[in-house]
Amino acid sequence: MKFLLLSFLLLSQAFALTPFSLENLSSLNPKVLDKKKSLDPKFKELLEKKLQQKLESIGIKTQSNSFSNLLIKIDSTKVGEKFLCYISLVLVEDVVIQRDKPTKAIAITYSKDDKFVTNFFEEDVLESIEFLLDDFATQYSEENEI
Repeated sequence: MKFLLLSFLLLSQAFALTPFSLENLSSLNPKVLDKKKSLDPKFKELLEKKLQQKLESIGIKTQSNSFSNLLIKIDSTKVGEKFLCYISLVLVEDVVIQRDKPTKAIAITYSKDDKFVTNFFEEDVLESIEFLLDDFATQYSEENEI
């Protein structure tokens, strides 16, 4: 019986996209963060356009009056001829935490990342971001029945 219950729990989690919910999300402020300034400004502009286009293609407005930021954080380190890259897609929003007295806070409400080593920095960063955005769009579409 324990084996059956454990199998059911593991199987049900195998089809879950993430532990986060994207239901009823309507507008965001997309941003690309490059704190090490490793991106060419034109390439960063291209990434911001792709991010905005992807969000608009699934019905998410890209101007929000609330604190709802979809961040793409790019962190890379050059080692010899290769780059060690860490790309993360994070949704940060205002939330109300239910305590003795409801409290407003900022929370990460979605997060997914990608790590890789590459010789072709811009090409692979773009591919990684497209992969992360596709996963985000798929989950959003499934949860909002688009």
